[in-house]
Amino acid sequence: MKKTFLLLAVACILSLLAACSSKPTPTEPAPTDAAPTEQAPTEQTPTESTPTEAASTEPASTEPAASRDLQMLYQSGITAMGADAPVLFPVSDISELSPLFPGLEEISFRQVSGGLSPVTGAPDEVVLLEVENSADVQKVVDILQKAVDEGAAESVGTDAAITAAWKDNASITTDGNYICLAVFMNGVSIPAEFMLP
Repeated sequence: MKKTFLLLAVACILSLLAACSSKPTPTEPAPTDAAPTEQAPTEQTPTESTPTEAASTEPASTEPAASRDLQMLYQSGITAMGADAPVLFPVSDISELSPLFPGLEEISFRQVSGGLSPVTGAPDEVVLLEVENSADVQKVVDILQKAVDEGAAESVGTDAAITAAWKDNASITTDGNYICLAVFMNGVSIPAEFMLP
């Protein structure tokens, strides 16, 4: 019976692979045909006039922002840190951040990524967020700043290095609908990937 089940499973996998390999062939011509159509309007938009260019600048800044993969950005930043990279627990859902950053659960996010220190109170955190609504960017910044201020206040008198890290080596940056909080112990440089332009 085990052999029969195994043979059936292998047959199913092979049929799925065959079905998947046959799908890209019809799909490839469709994007190829659509690509020249899309390129023509793109070429006309800058050529049309400079006044409309200002109007199209705002949607253009939203579009590249939507294509940014926060998980890849997080991995790039950690890799760039090399030996200075702290050990962090990965974060991919807002429910993992809500206990540390009360109020985030009330905001809608497109993407959530980052890493948190396994040691409570340790200033090693990266939080990368993309909000659904640009009106929520400042709310998120305020929530993150409150956590940074509390981290500094709670460590005063107990650990000067931790206090200094929260005060001097924490950064909250934004770019469109993206927000990044990065904080590390003093002496650890925050990678460019975590300093949103």
